Amino acid sequence: MIMRIAILEDEQIHRDNLVLLTESCFRQMNEQCEITCFETVEAIEEALEKPDNGFSLMMLDIDVNGKNGLDVAIKAQRNGFKGVICFVTSHTEYTREAFLVEAIGYIEKPVKYENLYSILNKAYIITGYKFEQEEIKKKVLEFKSGGRTHRILLDTVLYMEKVRNKLVIYTERGVFTCYESLKQVYERLNQNKFVYCHEGIVVNFDKVVSLSDEIVLIADSCELPMSRKCAKQLGKMFDDRLQMYAKEKGTTAPRYFDNL
Repeated sequence: MIMRIAILEDEQIHRDNLVLLTESCFRQMNEQCEITCFETVEAIEEALEKPDNGFSLMMLDIDVNGKNGLDVAIKAQRNGFKGVICFVTSHTEYTREAFLVEAIGYIEKPVKYENLYSILNKAYIITGYKFEQEEIKKKVLEFKSGGRTHRILLDTVLYMEKVRNKLVIYTERGVFTCYESLKQVYERLNQNKFVYCHEGIVVNFDKVVSLSDEIVLIADSCELPMSRKCAKQLGKMFDDRLQMYAKEKGTTAPRYFDNL
C-alpha cells in the first residue's frame, strides 16, 4: 500500500525537513509514500475538493501565513475526508482543539525523528485497517430482512430482481429477499460488474455464460430477459471479454454485438 500524504507548511526550511524525515521514516518501515506539499491553505483546500485526491494522511501546520491549519482539518472532515490527521507546529496552545478533529498526534517543531516515526507508524496502521475494511465492504452485500442483518458475498450473487415491493436476490447458496429498492442496492454495487439486463433485473456479469438477441444465459442454465435498452452495454462487455480471452491465447475473436 502506497500512503499518499499532504503536507501543509508555509516555511520552506520546515517543509523540506519534514519531507526528508518522512521519507526516511517510510524507508525504515519498508513501506512507500507519495508526498505532496502545499504552502497555502487555499492550495490544499483546492486539492482536497477533488474527489480523487487520494490523501490518506494530512500533516498540517497551524499558523500558515496568518491562517489556521486547524480550519483546514475541520472543513476537510465536513466534506467527507476519511483519512488521518496530525499537526506539526510550534503552537502548543492548540493541543486541545487538535483532538476535536480526532487528530492522531501533535508534533512540536523542531521535528524529532523518533516522534515523527511514532506518528507515521500509527498513521500507517490505521490507514491499512481502514483500507482492509473498505475492501471487505466491496466484497459483501449487507441488507436487513425479517429483523435480521444479512451479509452475503457478492461473488455468489447470480442476479437480483424487483418483485412488487420486494427485492429478490438469487445466489449460488440460496434466495434472499429484502424491502430495499433495487436502485438503492445497485448504487452500492460495482457497476462494472453488476449491470441491468432488463428493467427491474440486475445481473452479475461474471456469471453470464452467453447472450442472444433477447436472452441472457447465466450459470445453472438460468435464462433472463434482455431489453434493447440494455443490450448494447451487455453486448460490448461480452465482446470485450472475448477479446481479452483471445489475447491471452495469442489469437483474435470477432465482435458479435457491435451493431446493436
